Amino acid sequence: MQWIQIYDPFGHWWLSTLVAALPIMVLLGLLAGFKVKPHWCAIAGALTAVTVAILFFKMPLMLAAMSFGYGVAFGLLKIAWIVLAAVYLYDISVETGQFEIMKESVAAITADWWPFVLAHSLRARLVLALR
Repeated sequence: MQWIQIYDPFGHWWLSTLVAALPIMVLLGLLAGFKVKPHWCAIAGALTAVTVAILFFKMPLMLAAMSFGYGVAFGLLKIAWIVLAAVYLYDISVETGQFEIMKESVAAITADWWPFVLAHSLRARLVLALR
């Protein structure tokens, strides 16, 4: 499928820029202004982006759906890769005893014990989420 993107659909660069920025404004407005949960903000921003692409920039529906799917898959792959690598690295460091060395090194820098509680609770949540 071929589609030639129109960069200035309204004939005024500032108006086209404002319309193109709508998804970011929705995302940040919901997050910061209305204190909506982040996953709902992301969904609203993504739906706004697809709507703006279809209605204002005349992107074909099928191409917009394919672009949305590609973006979701690309994002999830990156997030899953980072989470899997972090859990794997944590497990290796605990198994070999290197985590205790890192813990003692951080403990020598600060007496704050919250980083350790946070690391262990995040690891427990990740392991449960991956099962």
